[in-house]
Amino acid sequence: MYKKINPKNIIVNMQGAIIVEFVFVVFITTLFIKILLSVSEYYSTVGKLDRISYSLVGVVRERTRLYNNDNVLTQAQVNEIKKLADSMLANSHYPQTDLAIKIETIHFRHTDSSEIENRHIDDE
Repeated sequence: MYKKINPKNIIVNMQGAIIVEFVFVVFITTLFIKILLSVSEYYSTVGKLDRISYSLVGVVRERTRLYNNDNVLTQAQVNEIKKLADSMLANSHYPQTDLAIKIETIHFRHTDSSEIENRHIDDE
């Protein structure tokens, strides 16, 4: 009823070794695929956020045309830009509450000369 196990043949006997090796190979392959999917999802999210930020920068840059030559960025305009960013992220699976934006603008006074001493930042 019982098979006699010879201690010398225990290392040479390969019954069941293929199943054990198969389990390890499948586990490592699955782990590798999971890591690749996580990394690709991360880079996809970073790319999507980069595209959204570049689009919003374009809106802020061209607001003189959009808001009748108004160079001052008001809180209402910032709220509109935030709504625009929320709508751009609507197709992703990330909640909109995770989105935060920070808008900084810089204005330059118009001068007739492009010399360095004539360049001034308009702090108004």
